[in-house]
Amino acid sequence: MENMKITSSSLTSELDMQIKFFKYGTKTKGKDKSGAYLFLPDTDAKEIDYNKPEIFIVEGPLISEVIVMLKDVEHHVLLKNSPGFDGAGIEIYNLINIASENNKELVMRFITNITSEKQEFYTDLNGLQMIKRRYIKKLPIQGNVYPVTTMAYFEDNRTRFTFLTSHSVGATCLQPGRREALFLVITLPLELKTLSEATLEP
Repeated sequence: MENMKITSSSLTSELDMQIKFFKYGTKTKGKDKSGAYLFLPDTDAKEIDYNKPEIFIVEGPLISEVIVMLKDVEHHVLLKNSPGFDGAGIEIYNLINIASENNKELVMRFITNITSEKQEFYTDLNGLQMIKRRYIKKLPIQGNVYPVTTMAYFEDNRTRFTFLTSHSVGATCLQPGRREALFLVITLPLELKTLSEATLEP
């Protein structure tokens, strides 16, 4: 778990944020199963073990970085000292050990003090425009996860939290101010079977 307090350059607003990592188990029984193209969790997400993480802090005139070494995740947070747009945000990337788990969905969860009571958020449509999304309680979680190819955001009357990604992920807003980014899907046995079907066809 990582706690942050982000202050705007004009010192007019602050954002409290936590980053946590969770795992979903995958549904492996029944007609529909999780795989390379389906997100079908079997239970609620469970927080990963943070037992005695190694933490490294690197500070310099151009870049400052925090590295957190967890059991299966190497978590990096970078802040660039630049007057341009690259210095206006925080860069986050993760290195994942995919050999240590089978049939698990790994999730990075952002918890903020943004109060979006209707649980509304916005995702891009193939990078062309933004569309409003809303969490629908009567649907299971897989029905509330939406694709994000370039960016997503949620906001209240004072603050907007924008999430830019270098590759396609899934996103949802399970509770007001809490947003999940499904940035990696680990379903090795099922994916190998699913993805090999096309090559095995006559």
